[in-house]
Amino acid sequence: MRTMRIHGFGAIVGGLLLSACGALHQPTKPAPADASPSPVPAAGTPDIALNTALPGASQADSMIPGVAPGGSAEAANPAYDLSSVESAQTWHPQLNNWRRSAEDAIKEARLGNKLLLILFAHTHLELSQQLEATLLISPEFRKTVEKDFVLLRLDYSDSDTARSAYYQGMKTRLKVRGFPTLIATLPNGHEVLRCTGYQPEWKSRYLTNIKTCIENSVKMKEHRRKQMQATGYRLWKDKNGAEVFAKLNQVDANQLTLTSEWGDEFHTFSTRLSEADQAWIEKQRPPS
Repeated sequence: MRTMRIHGFGAIVGGLLLSACGALHQPTKPAPADASPSPVPAAGTPDIALNTALPGASQADSMIPGVAPGGSAEAANPAYDLSSVESAQTWHPQLNNWRRSAEDAIKEARLGNKLLLILFAHTHLELSQQLEATLLISPEFRKTVEKDFVLLRLDYSDSDTARSAYYQGMKTRLKVRGFPTLIATLPNGHEVLRCTGYQPEWKSRYLTNIKTCIENSVKMKEHRRKQMQATGYRLWKDKNGAEVFAKLNQVDANQLTLTSEWGDEFHTFSTRLSEADQAWIEKQRPPS
């Protein structure tokens, strides 16, 4: 894993560097686009699944290709080079706060310790159109998601996206059966919420469940951190009070190597830390 030096501890979270991954291998016979709509529940009964199970410190059921259990990118599954499938996606001008690159969205969620909200869409289907025209562009939705989520929209009506080995894999591993499907995950891929299908009258129900998803995710992260503390993770602060939850791996003079809670390695200097954290490090040094 390549690492970078951070010259200010307050910039740690924004300066993390994920594993570099190579280009995707494109299959000789791309899979055909799946344009089948989701089975639609009866009116007034949206198919919504909230996951309240608490994840472990090394979550073993990561569903996002390229994100291994515990959070680090899988070198054996180079899933981050998506440049060939971004530009052609159909785009709604009022959805410009949604990312179109899974690489960018996953990286942003991990760096910011945010939930990832993934929309599997097909703009040629009426249900996808209704979801975007009523829920996603509404002020209530934007206010609900703006702080806690990184938004990722994948449009499978675009032939490049539908034929992409990576996006086909993402759809399969997240068990997406049709469109639209809205899935929220922790940065390591642990699923928190799934909403399948859509009717305009379900808008308020979807908003309520997204808010509940945020509350559940806070409990999940807290539980996960408690488990990780037993393996050496702790909360660090810099001199300005900025915080990061990480594990100290190595001390070389005053340069530190740490691993973030989502598995990304980074460097900083001990002199950038709070006095309490500097004192803690000194206690860990072997006697001279």
